[in-house]
Amino acid sequence: MDQQRWKNIESIVDKALTLSDQQKQEKFIKKACEPDQDLYKQVSALLTAIRESKDANFLDEP
Repeated sequence: MDQQRWKNIESIVDKALTLSDQQKQEKFIKKACEPDQDLYKQVSALLTAIRESKDANFLDEP
């Protein structure tokens, strides 16, 4: 993945994380990634990983 692609993914994810719920995030990323389905899949996967790490308290101390 080139640096410009990563910056684009990072920007979309950062903006999506400011939205209040998962439905709003999903609507935003679909529009932001059109028509690039690979971009959508990458952004969606990263957001899912972030949500799962938060749900599992991954960064909290034991």
